[in-house]
Amino acid sequence: MRVLDRDGVIRLASADAQVEQSTVGAGGEALPRLIAEHTAYGDGGSRAPALQLLVGPRIADLSGVLDESQLVSLARTEVEGQDRADSLVAVLEVRS
Repeated sequence: MRVLDRDGVIRLASADAQVEQSTVGAGGEALPRLIAEHTAYGDGGSRAPALQLLVGPRIADLSGVLDESQLVSLARTEVEGQDRADSLVAVLEVRS
């Protein structure tokens, strides 16, 4: 999966990503569900997926957040104030 800007420059690339498209308005419900579905569980506890959000022309890199509840909160913060009809693309990578 690759995300290109208008000039054809690769801004984001992943060999193993799950991509979900929605709107900002539906993202409040979709993001917690997607994060929960892609959270990995192991001996050391849970690890939230690496998440990149594409909101309009911006890419929000939330891949450094490992805690599921913190990731949900930050993802919601990223879409706050945006037009509810704007496109929202979530790029998720399960951590091993």
